[in-house]
Amino acid sequence: MLRNRICVPHNASENDDSYVGATKAALEAIEPTLSAATFSSSPTVKSTSYKIVMRGSSSTQKFWVERTSAGVLKFECEKAGTGGCPKNGSSTKASWAT
Repeated sequence: MLRNRICVPHNASENDDSYVGATKAALEAIEPTLSAATFSSSPTVKSTSYKIVMRGSSSTQKFWVERTSAGVLKFECEKAGTGGCPKNGSSTKASWAT
């Protein structure tokens, strides 16, 4: 997941500082090891924000990296206390990095 955090800004630097165009294929071109990752869906990208959701080793767990248009980075997961998602939030969501 942190590789995505690095790849998306790199992609933006080549696209007039816009995150638009940060597709799975574009990110894999920057970081080939992402081809082994399981993206839950296509990255959601806008000019000043993005959200990338990936599945954990358990197909029921999701992790995501999000950058809001205000520049806030979020590292969250879906099921707190299971599948590598820490139990530091609600029962339905937690933060996995700071």
